Amino acid sequence: MVTDELAQLIARGASPAEAALRVTASAPGVNHVILGSGRAQRWEAAQHVLTLPPLPDKTLREVIDVLGA
Repeated sequence: MVTDELAQLIARGASPAEAALRVTASAPGVNHVILGSGRAQRWEAAQHVLTLPPLPDKTLREVIDVLGA
């Protein structure tokens, strides 16, 4: 499945939701991300992802290439 492959490109072992959040938070010009979840474990996972450094530009370009194909 493309979603899982893309998630692994972004961060090995990440769920698709965690990978999507990492890409969003790494996008140039993004200063805030609005999240919603009713499960504590998802909040904790999101909090962890948001403490990670931004993805390298090369990885962001690869993600865009995959999504544009």
